[in-house]
Amino acid sequence: MSNYFIKTFKSDLESPEMTEEKMIGMMENTDFFLKVLRVKLESDDPDLQKQAIDELKEFKHLLETYQK
Repeated sequence: MSNYFIKTFKSDLESPEMTEEKMIGMMENTDFFLKVLRVKLESDDPDLQKQAIDELKEFKHLLETYQK
Protein backbone atom coordinates (compact mmCIF):
# COMPACT_ATOMS: atom_id res chain seq x y z
CA MET A 1 0.00 0.00 0.00
CA SER A 2 2.64 2.50 0.99
CA ASN A 3 4.76 1.83 -2.08
CA TYR A 4 1.74 2.60 -4.24
CA PHE A 5 1.03 5.77 -2.26
CA ILE A 6 4.65 6.96 -2.41
CA LYS A 7 4.89 6.22 -6.13
CA THR A 8 1.58 7.99 -6.86
CA PHE A 9 2.41 10.95 -4.65
CA LYS A 10 5.80 11.33 -6.31
CA SER A 11 4.30 11.27 -9.81
CA ASP A 12 1.72 13.86 -8.77
CA LEU A 13 4.49 16.12 -7.45
CA GLU A 14 6.46 15.73 -10.68
CA SER A 15 3.47 16.54 -12.83
CA PRO A 16 3.76 20.02 -14.34
CA GLU A 17 0.03 20.68 -13.95
CA MET A 18 -1.71 20.94 -10.58
CA THR A 19 -5.47 21.14 -10.60
CA GLU A 20 -7.86 21.52 -7.71
CA GLU A 21 -9.12 17.98 -8.24
CA LYS A 22 -5.59 16.61 -8.25
CA MET A 23 -4.74 18.46 -5.04
CA ILE A 24 -7.89 17.18 -3.33
CA GLY A 25 -7.03 13.64 -4.44
CA MET A 26 -3.50 13.98 -3.07
CA MET A 27 -4.86 15.22 0.25
CA GLU A 28 -7.37 12.36 0.49
CA ASN A 29 -4.71 9.77 -0.35
CA THR A 30 -2.33 11.28 2.19
CA ASP A 31 -5.05 11.23 4.84
CA PHE A 32 -5.68 7.53 4.19
CA PHE A 33 -1.94 6.77 4.19
CA LEU A 34 -1.48 8.49 7.55
CA LYS A 35 -4.49 6.69 9.06
CA VAL A 36 -3.03 3.33 8.00
CA LEU A 37 0.32 4.33 9.49
CA ARG A 38 -1.38 5.22 12.75
CA VAL A 39 -2.98 1.77 12.95
CA LYS A 40 0.40 0.17 12.29
CA LEU A 41 2.14 2.32 14.92
CA GLU A 42 -0.52 1.54 17.52
CA SER A 43 -0.30 -2.17 16.77
CA ASP A 44 1.29 -4.59 19.20
CA ASP A 45 3.17 -6.15 16.29
CA PRO A 46 6.77 -4.87 16.21
CA ASP A 47 7.04 -5.70 12.51
CA LEU A 48 4.10 -3.46 11.68
CA GLN A 49 5.55 -0.69 13.83
CA LYS A 50 8.90 -0.94 12.06
CA GLN A 51 7.16 -0.95 8.70
CA ALA A 52 5.27 2.22 9.62
CA ILE A 53 8.45 3.98 10.73
CA ASP A 54 10.21 3.01 7.50
CA GLU A 55 7.26 4.29 5.46
CA LEU A 56 7.27 7.58 7.36
CA LYS A 57 10.99 7.99 6.73
CA GLU A 58 10.45 7.33 3.02
CA PHE A 59 7.58 9.85 2.91
CA LYS A 60 9.69 12.44 4.77
CA HIS A 61 12.55 11.94 2.33
CA LEU A 62 10.17 12.39 -0.61
CA LEU A 63 8.81 15.63 0.84
CA GLU A 64 12.29 16.98 1.53
CA THR A 65 13.35 16.11 -2.02
CA TYR A 66 10.57 18.22 -3.52
CA GLN A 67 10.70 21.04 -0.99
CA LYS A 68 11.28 24.37 -2.69
